Amino acid sequence: MKRNWKVWLVLTLVVCGTVPAALAGEHPGTPMGSRKATPASSSSTPTPQISSAEGSISAIDLQTNSLNLTTADGKIWTLALDPKTTLVWKGTEQAKLDNLKVGEKVKVRYVAKEGKQLARSVDINESSPTASSAPSAGK
Repeated sequence: MKRNWKVWLVLTLVVCGTVPAALAGEHPGTPMGSRKATPASSSSTPTPQISSAEGSISAIDLQTNSLNLTTADGKIWTLALDPKTTLVWKGTEQAKLDNLKVGEKVKVRYVAKEGKQLARSVDINESSPTASSAPSAGK
């Protein structure tokens, strides 16, 4: 009977040492402290990639919550605005979507979501001209 507990002890150590390693897909001889964490499964929600664009506001429509941005190379971007989540900054002060004016130079950080570019933040360049001081097209 005394011999049986030694056999059970050895079997328990062998099983405890090899089965968890085998289940983890590792070689049974790998020390437990040297095992690396496995990355999260691919079914987890990916973090949205934040991109940015700079230019002048060429149109803004607060009814449809959209902003047209014309870049220096003449490309026009249409960005969606979300009144609940889009932040507007003028220097270090937070502003409102109502503060955005056609002609202002801005930097927009956005994410692609549901086939649209959704603006996360709009940084107004403090030295940009406002709509009231921008030259008119007739001059």
